[in-house]
Amino acid sequence: MSIIEFDHVRFAYGDSLALDDATCTVQPGEFVAVIGANGSGKSTLARQINALLLPQGGRVLTAGMDTSDARLTFQIRSQAGMVFQNPDNQMVTSIVADDVAFGPENLAVPQPELGQRVDEALDAVKLAEFATRNPAHLSGGQKQRVCIAGVLAMRPNILILDEPGAMLDARGRRGIRRIVRELNRAGMTIVLITHFMEDAVLADRVLVAEAGRIVLDGPPVEVFSRKQLLRDCRLDVPFSLLLAEKLRQRAVAVSEIVRPEELKGELLALAAAGATAGAGTGAGTGAGACAGAGACAGASADAADMTASNHPSIITSYSTLTPLLTLEHVSYTYASHEGKVLALNDLSLSLAPGSFLGVIGHTGSGKSTLLQLMAGLLAPSSGRVLLGNDDLADKRVRAKLHTRIGMAFQYPEAQLFERTVAADVAFGPRNAGLPAEEVDQRVRDAMRLLHLDYDRYANKSPLQLSGGEKRRVALAGVLASQPELLILDEPTAGLDPIGRSELLEIIGRLKAAGQTVVMVAHSMDEIATLASEILVLKDGRQVLHGTPQAVFSHSAQLREMNLGLPQPEAFAADLRAGGLPLPPALLTLDALADALADALAAAQPDALADALAASQSDAPVEAQPDALADALAASQSDAPVEA
Repeated sequence: MSIIEFDHVRFAYGDSLALDDATCTVQPGEFVAVIGANGSGKSTLARQINALLLPQGGRVLTAGMDTSDARLTFQIRSQAGMVFQNPDNQMVTSIVADDVAFGPENLAVPQPELGQRVDEALDAVKLAEFATRNPAHLSGGQKQRVCIAGVLAMRPNILILDEPGAMLDARGRRGIRRIVRELNRAGMTIVLITHFMEDAVLADRVLVAEAGRIVLDGPPVEVFSRKQLLRDCRLDVPFSLLLAEKLRQRAVAVSEIVRPEELKGELLALAAAGATAGAGTGAGTGAGACAGAGACAGASADAADMTASNHPSIITSYSTLTPLLTLEHVSYTYASHEGKVLALNDLSLSLAPGSFLGVIGHTGSGKSTLLQLMAGLLAPSSGRVLLGNDDLADKRVRAKLHTRIGMAFQYPEAQLFERTVAADVAFGPRNAGLPAEEVDQRVRDAMRLLHLDYDRYANKSPLQLSGGEKRRVALAGVLASQPELLILDEPTAGLDPIGRSELLEIIGRLKAAGQTVVMVAHSMDEIATLASEILVLKDGRQVLHGTPQAVFSHSAQLREMNLGLPQPEAFAADLRAGGLPLPPALLTLDALADALADALAAAQPDALADALAASQSDAPVEAQPDALADALAASQSDAPVEA
């Protein structure tokens, strides 16, 4: 019997239909990922499972119980636990163990069983040593794991996760992904709502939601093969599938693979077959290839010499310009119940007009403190922050900062407060005392830039918009003041793939027009694509500062700091560890595909090369020629995939 069943379910918020004849089932022990654009009905679907919302048409059965039966609500929520996108919305106490105990306490679980459940739940999420800590002082990923522990302590059969990694850095997302997979292997049914295709490929099944309906349902490889339909639903396809497609265009015969580990295994098998049969043939001559693993390591070492800790910035393209923003030996200390905490430590930095600074670092590294100091929202404990030649500590300068520096926060809801979109966007220029005609023109210009049709959006309430629309309205309100410096804190967090792409395209146009930008992001791909320079922070100190190419040459160091890498470089780093010689800092899909094609061509013997060429003629990739199949089989004999 299905553990979850949606039978022609309908649900609307006022006149807005969120679920429209939604029908699907989930079997006990399944791991199901639900993907869809912002506003497609994913979160509404999730909230129906544990009776937080009730169907207005059709029915939902959870563990065989009708969610519309009020007498069963308590039992349903005991069976189906939910973890929300923002962990701060789910925490109710000031001690981790007490927070985890909150759910089972409300189920009247007696002592000492209650204590045992709390201990077991914290062990499951690897947070036993944090039992007596204040959740408010944990990182985003740790908070999310506390929320999962709180659900686990209730011992449900179903775990529902609504975008649990949307606001987390790479380390936090990896931790959540690991825990979810372990729980599923132990038999728990998982329903994961996500915008990250790389998370969805780990599921047994993927459901695609569009306009309140389930339009695709199947194993990841089947769902993600429908590329055009996914793009029509404002979704993307996984990185591995895109790379495999690029490689086949370069005469590398690989399968359509959605899971990165499987593609890595196939590529290492091809390389191993070539290296075994063609030993001594030398490296390829393609521009992307290294002469060998040692040469790649040497290239990385050269880059390390340029950007090592405490080394001067290698940014030279703006060196002749007068800095727009300067930090001179800036430190910032804040008080906590545990005493004084040094959030930023002796940071010096200059930002030239027209430059784009990407700031990365794990949670607690000082990123948000740095942004607030740059925006004049905080005053340094020591050192100076200068905007041009003006000290931000000067009250006269601070009084006019809102016309010179604009900041868009991570949560756009915190920035929207007027009754209409037009009034919200107009707030900055109106308070600068500009004439009404100029205010109106700036509002229209900013909304047009952010793809917000004036006639459609001007009189709408900003609080009734989708997440992506709210983010664009908040950014339009900042741009309407025409700031000299634009500061962006996680501008794409929580957006669907196409929403992210659209906003990044807008930011890219601002950069091309000469706007000076500082951006914090957890996505290394976004930083690598947009930034002209990158600052890496750790424990409030500068660790690296340089061009994207130079900074991401430090893949090992960045991983030791629990930071992510752009997807192409992360994939390449794993292949280098498996013995495949690739150049450092491969930041784009095309650069990675070129380097892989060169490296594999260098290692492959004639027979394998002929087989590869033949496979590109008319036969589909899946139908590999015998010679290639034999080479692949031979490569599996001695070389494990992990190697």
